[in-house]
Formats: sequence, structure tokens, C-alpha cells
Amino acid sequence: MMTEINEFWPQNELERVNEIEKENRINYTVSIIINNYNYERFLKGAIDSALHQTYQNTEIIVVDDGSTDNSAEIIREYAETKKIIPILKKNGGQISACNAGFLQSHGEIVLFLDSDDVLLEDAVESIVRVWDPSTACIQGTLELVDEELKSSGGTVPFTKKHWWVTPSGIKDLTQDSIKAGYFFPVTTSALYLSRVFLENVMPLPEEKTLFCDYLIGGLAPLYGKVKILDKPLALYRQHDSNHHNDKGRQVRYSVQMVRMKEHLIRLVEKNRKIKLGRVLSYYDYRSLLLLSLIYPDDVNVNENKLKLTWNALVSLYNHSYLNLKHKLLQLAAIFILNLPFPIVKRYFKKILLRLRVSPADLQ
Repeated sequence: MMTEINEFWPQNELERVNEIEKENRINYTVSIIINNYNYERFLKGAIDSALHQTYQNTEIIVVDDGSTDNSAEIIREYAETKKIIPILKKNGGQISACNAGFLQSHGEIVLFLDSDDVLLEDAVESIVRVWDPSTACIQGTLELVDEELKSSGGTVPFTKKHWWVTPSGIKDLTQDSIKAGYFFPVTTSALYLSRVFLENVMPLPEEKTLFCDYLIGGLAPLYGKVKILDKPLALYRQHDSNHHNDKGRQVRYSVQMVRMKEHLIRLVEKNRKIKLGRVLSYYDYRSLLLLSLIYPDDVNVNENKLKLTWNALVSLYNHSYLNLKHKLLQLAAIFILNLPFPIVKRYFKKILLRLRVSPADLQ
């Protein structure tokens, strides 16, 4: 039976450690960069959650990426209070918005907050409390909620509870991430990133089909420690407009994202004169297996299925922060994607739909 944190660290010792941390804490500036596109119905909630943090040494930058709704007017209203830095730009995609926001930021720690998500009030303080200069990225967990912020009872990522015994509840994943094919993050709203790291990789390539969290997460272990904090830091709003709900679009763009991530990591390998091995995660390899199965005429996959499957299994094994249920589901998906397409389409249609395949492609 695993020792509970409070059994190992008596409460008075925990309080003493916390007080020492508070006294010795470097007064980091945290840049909260909110990227927005046509989310006027959610935008105020995101901005207010950034403004009402218990940790006050923050700068809040709101980037509107060419919205056609009332978002720009909402941003102007907040800008009049001098509490935010507004950036209104032409539409260029999420990465373009993140690049523009980062260019105007100054914080040692940077968070790219999606405008449909909401920070919990102690989110930034929780990160600053466990931050150190060797860190490239800390990922917290996200509580899944509906459009009205009602909890669905789930969290991402699928972490193991009480799987480490530390007073701070944080674990260094750097070596596990490298073994597994580099860090696979959740979403931007849960990633707190080092400015030193970001200055080495930004601006990122501005393709509308790419996403900031995916590329940044893949590069983070190359520039510092990657850690996970077993604590909800934000509410992840699930609704019809989430890009994750656009079936078919996400799958068809996956190969472009995977190849761009691989390209950027190889550039780091070349520029820093270091030798890297496997640079893709189980999710990446699973995506390539899926694409080669569903869209064989559209996708040129250099690796054969056996190699892709082997790399996916090795990566999945080394992702130690996933729980057993999630690993078994991924294992089943990898196995199914090695079957002939007619069999998969006939007997495993629901699984393909869960993997973001367009229903039209299964007719």
C-alpha cells in the first residue's frame, strides 16, 4: 500500500516547508496570454479568471485573431481599465496569435490560455510555488466542464493518484518524456512555460492547421525539465466549437502536425549538435497508423506498419504518468489499427469515430 503524502510529511512540516518556499520565492512575473477567435460568449470568463488570481504579479495580454463577432469590443472595454494589454490582429490561426502575444510579453513564466477556458483562482500561485529556473514546462491537470462550467467529473491528463510522495505533489517527467518520444501535453491552458525555453523556439511556424500546445510540448524536454503537477489548474470547457470535436479535420491535419513536430525537433538536434533517438510519442505513431489505414491515398507514411506499431508500443510503455485504463485503451486502438480496413470499419466503427475519423469516410 502506497504511503499517503500526509503520512510521510506531517501537517506541521508541510506548513513549515510552504512558509519557507513563500519567503524564499523569486518574485516571478507571469504572462497570461489569452488567444481568442470568435469566442465572445466565453471571453469575459477567461479574462476575469486571469484578473482574479491570488498571485498578482502577472501581466495579461489578450490577442484577438481577427474575430468577426463582438470579441474586439469586449477587449477594448477591458483595455480601458489598463488591466490588460490588447492585441487586435488579422486572422492567422492559434499559433499566429500565440506568437503575437509572446512578442509583447515580459514574464519569466508564460501561459497561453484558450479563451473558452477558465483559470482556477490559485492556478498561477500553485505553479510559482513549485517553479525553479531549470524548468522548461509544468503541466497541471484540467477539470472537464460543459459550456455552462458544470463539471463532467473527469480530468485530463489521465494521471495516477498518489503515485509519488513529495510535499509539493509534483513529478519530473523529463527522462520519461525523452524515452517515450518526448512530452505529449494536454492543452495550452494547462502549460506553464519558461521564457528562456520559448525564446529558443518562437516564433513557431504560422500554419492554421497546427496548434501551439502540440508543438511546444514536443520541444520542451530539449530545453529544461518537464514536470506534471497533480492539481487542477483550470476548467476545460467542452462544447460544439472545440476543434477536437471537428471530426475528420483533426485526423487529416494530424500528419502535418506530426511531421512539423518531427522537423522542429530535428532542427534542434542539428543546431545543438546532439543525437536524439525516438522523437515522436505513442499518440503521434497512433495517428500515423490511423491515417495510413483510413486515407492511404492521401498520406505518405515512410515507416512501415510494423515499425510504427513497435514505436507506438515502446512509447506507450514509457509514458508512466498515464493510468492503466488509458494505456489499455490505447493498446487496443493500436492493435485494431493493424487490422484490414474492411474489418475495422465493420466491427470497430465506434472506435474509429472516437479517434476523430469523419463519419463520411466510413460510409
